Amino acid sequence: MKRFFICFLAITALLSFDASAQEKGDMYVGGIVGVGLTSLEGNTSISAGLGFDFGYFAAKNLNIGAGVAYTIAAGDSVVHTLTLGPSLSYYVKLCDKFYYIPGLDLAFVYGNTDGINMPGFGVGLNLGSFEFRPTPHFGFAVKLLSFTYMYFSVEGYYGINGVNFNLGINPSAGLNYYF
Repeated sequence: MKRFFICFLAITALLSFDASAQEKGDMYVGGIVGVGLTSLEGNTSISAGLGFDFGYFAAKNLNIGAGVAYTIAAGDSVVHTLTLGPSLSYYVKLCDKFYYIPGLDLAFVYGNTDGINMPGFGVGLNLGSFEFRPTPHFGFAVKLLSFTYMYFSVEGYYGINGVNFNLGINPSAGLNYYF
């Protein structure tokens, strides 16, 4: 197991030193849409979301960004969620024009269901994000695997914890413009 882990780290390090189009000072704007189906304790809900983000490459392949997203989920009740927060991601060139993009997201969250306000925060770890860049200025992104933790405070009295694991259940796709 140790050898596998050391080999994995060595291959990742070699891939990350490959020449890439993400140089310090590059920026992008993008949009992403997603759909999902969640079933928890017999309650099933369908969700749809739309998000926009901006990114700045602080160093080669290292992106610092900020985003805003809106999600609506319908099941036993309708839940509206607005998230806003920073992100950090690293671009690893897998082959010509194809990138693996692991990242970390932080978010301030505001939710509302049945007239109940739910402010909170969230943390997300993106392990299955990829991007295909057919031209130097456009990229098509997909997010397939992410771990998300969200904490909501309902009316300021108590908190509701929710751990969300997505593996192709809530995929999202987007378009980025680099400048």
